[in-house]
Amino acid sequence: MSSPIRPTDVGRWAVPKAVVAIVSGGILASQIALAAVPAAGTNITNQATASYLDGSGTSQLATSNTVTTVVQQVGAYTLTPTGNTKSAAAGATVYTPYVLTNTGNGTDNFVVSANEAAGGADFSRIEVYLDADENGQPDSTTPLCTSATAGTACSIPARALPAGGKLSFVVAYRVPTTATSATWGGGTNTATVTVSPVASALTYATPTLTATDTVNLVTTAAFSVNKSIGAPSVAATAAAPNPGAWPTSSSGQRGTVTTYTINYTNNGAVAGNLYLRDALPSGFTYQTGTAVWSSNGGNALTEAAGGDTNIEFEVASGVVQAVIPAVSPGVTGTLSFKVAISATASIGTVDTTNQATYSATGCAAVTTIAGAGASGATCGGIVATNAAAFTVLASRGVRLDVLDPTPNSGTPGTGGDVKTAAQIVPGGSATFSHVVTNTGNAPDSINLSLATTGNTFPAGTTWVWFAADGSTPLLDTTGDGVVDTGPLAAGASATAVLKVTVPPNTAVAAGVNMTAVALATSFNDPSKVDAASNVVTNVIGSLVDLTNTAAGTGIGNTANGDKGPGPSPAPTFTATSTAGVVAPIALYVRNNDSLANTYTLSASQTPTFPGNLPAGWTATFSTSSTCSAAPVTTVAVAAGAQATVYACVTAPASSPSVASQPVYFQVLSTGPASTGGTVGDIIRDAVTVNSVASRSFALVANGSGQLAPSGSLTFAHTLTNTGTNSCGAFNVSAAPSAAGLAAGWATAIYVDVNNSGTIDTGDTLVTSGTLPALPAAGETKLLVRVFAPGGAIAGNSEVVTVTIADQNGSAPTGCGTQSVTDTSTVVSGSIGVVKTQSMIVGACPITPVPLGAQAAASLQALPGSCIVYEVTATNNGTSPVTNVTLNDAAPARTALTAGQPASQCTSSGLTGTALVYSATGATVACGSPSNTLAPGGKVVLRFAVQIDN
Repeated sequence: MSSPIRPTDVGRWAVPKAVVAIVSGGILASQIALAAVPAAGTNITNQATASYLDGSGTSQLATSNTVTTVVQQVGAYTLTPTGNTKSAAAGATVYTPYVLTNTGNGTDNFVVSANEAAGGADFSRIEVYLDADENGQPDSTTPLCTSATAGTACSIPARALPAGGKLSFVVAYRVPTTATSATWGGGTNTATVTVSPVASALTYATPTLTATDTVNLVTTAAFSVNKSIGAPSVAATAAAPNPGAWPTSSSGQRGTVTTYTINYTNNGAVAGNLYLRDALPSGFTYQTGTAVWSSNGGNALTEAAGGDTNIEFEVASGVVQAVIPAVSPGVTGTLSFKVAISATASIGTVDTTNQATYSATGCAAVTTIAGAGASGATCGGIVATNAAAFTVLASRGVRLDVLDPTPNSGTPGTGGDVKTAAQIVPGGSATFSHVVTNTGNAPDSINLSLATTGNTFPAGTTWVWFAADGSTPLLDTTGDGVVDTGPLAAGASATAVLKVTVPPNTAVAAGVNMTAVALATSFNDPSKVDAASNVVTNVIGSLVDLTNTAAGTGIGNTANGDKGPGPSPAPTFTATSTAGVVAPIALYVRNNDSLANTYTLSASQTPTFPGNLPAGWTATFSTSSTCSAAPVTTVAVAAGAQATVYACVTAPASSPSVASQPVYFQVLSTGPASTGGTVGDIIRDAVTVNSVASRSFALVANGSGQLAPSGSLTFAHTLTNTGTNSCGAFNVSAAPSAAGLAAGWATAIYVDVNNSGTIDTGDTLVTSGTLPALPAAGETKLLVRVFAPGGAIAGNSEVVTVTIADQNGSAPTGCGTQSVTDTSTVVSGSIGVVKTQSMIVGACPITPVPLGAQAAASLQALPGSCIVYEVTATNNGTSPVTNVTLNDAAPARTALTAGQPASQCTSSGLTGTALVYSATGATVACGSPSNTLAPGGKVVLRFAVQIDN
């Protein structure tokens, strides 16, 4: 059950030599081609890691703190149009269309009202209706509000709109049946439509938006015209341009054909001639021979002057015009035609939204289009209809390395579509670099996954996608639960690195050619997919075995076996315990190598390491079968020998009953095996928990780090009341081992008052050894500082046990005792990495950006704000480290700006080749090919980003 890892392997098993590399925890911004305003509440998180060789040549890894900026909500909205003018006879009702759009970055609530002008004429009724299809007519006969009392507004109760959401509605105005020019305000009445957000902490450029509706009382014709995508109101005939179903899609790709219908009604007192004009926007191409009129039996109009009966209809240069004579009062009709979406139409509605115009009060004595004059100038009283939009959808496409022979089949080709790794070890990793390209005509995010068929890697294999640097994990930026590239512009490419880690029970064999198919899928159109093969040729051997008994059971990768490579598909051993009570599990570590070695011990709820246990669960290791001895984190085993340790697994006291919770244990060598690499093994066990009364607390998490002789480390822990009753007061201690205490190791405990994660002037030193009680769900942040003695030598390690005990004892009267461990390892060269941030409201200045008050605490920032990062790597050891380079990147939803700090790459205590700052795309670096950083020396990288806006 062993896994030799060669020194040149890259991943969690081994670290490149003599290099310190700081890598941002977000998606590499080089993969982000477009910026969009991040949603309110979005966390912009950044973390750095450092890898290096210390003075003894041992590979080390250090991790910085995480800094987070939370995007705040900004309020913005629009109301279109700014008003409408309608004409109507006494007793008629007219409708004015509106669209309210939330253009902010979070959900907001809005109130809409309509009210006539004070002191003027009165409408007999004002109502507001939904108009979801935006055809300028009510969707139903049920109004959202009604006002039949003069001077009383028709108000819609507050409606919530998400970011980008819209409310489409029409306002209905009914003219009194007794209205005359003399009795009704001189023949004109106006009303104001008002939209305002519900009172909140947000600020708005315009707190209230208004639009003005004007209704003119006429004794002539009074036309109401609206435009929509929809089928004609007449049945098609054999001679019709579309004997089948009319296309009525309101969205589609370029080349789509759809039908526009213009509806008209004479709301006036007498008959009148209606002039219509529809200048099609650049995104539409009129389809010759497709126009039909409701009074022409569904037959196609001729489109030529004088070519039709009872209607004049012409089309020229994309302009549709008609004159419909003698439309009687109350008569309704339609004029319909097809359009095709042009090949150059913009994605969305920019080129495919238009309004027709018409003569609101008719066009007396004009019966021809020529007689109507340019754009109906002869008619006068020309007004616009509602806007009717067709949404142009993008055509999507994706390429992964080389386009598959059969597009969108998910079946990769050969040659450049096959990525190969020569070998892998049980429990080890291999990486495959892929180029992902958006071949569509619009921005897209490309999902990255593995095919569910054709995967010949063993069960338990894990896969992780990284950015081009091979160390920054790619994230799910779209919220669909699948890792993706982040937004890519049309035609843009990004490099994605796939890391495969096989389980420790992988059989050793040559020429296995394990294969898995990677898939790149369009987020916006999952039918667009491309594939590439990932092949590992050979699997090489194992040198350590982890079992539950001295002899082992069965076969490690079969049934519940643990002998040989594991883990098994079923638990080898299941322990039973009560919630809050430790469950000991015996572990036997056999060293099959010719060299003695020391192995680290760890636990996870999955076969992936490093991993986590269920929330609130803890696992320590002990040399005692009752877990009464001090915890250990490593076990030393001579060549050919076997050692016994016990895993001490505890579910929280508040845990419900749990049946057979999987718990995986791993051993991993701290030194090289005879093969020159690191070896490890994993075993699968389980714990069954019986619940107890709810009175409990949790203490997390175990910590580890490196420090120099006479140096110190700070570990952060969180004490949380996980029960339903109060806990405490508490006794608290941070105790080195007896040998460590005698050698001079020391500790101090602080309450992290401001939750900064670092000890500062606002934190409280715990001198009494006690902490106050916590209410249910309450928590306290603690910082434990560990001091190494001056005489400590490289390789020494000390485990400090942090213990917190309820002074009231265990349940049912108290919440019991919890402990965690902090492991400090002495190294002669030790890099510590600290990341801080500050904020500037608004865009980063072009002149040198000030650093501001740098801190590790979370920030609250509006879209468009400037964030300044500072990353400091310090050699805390007593020996130099070499070839120091800091690397970082703008996190997702941000971008590097022209304005940057005056000093971006500085150092102290560094000799050799001078440091150089560089920026490529969205990545930044500070380093040089050959340098030496003395003990106490520092390398500092500073850069500024702007949150997308």
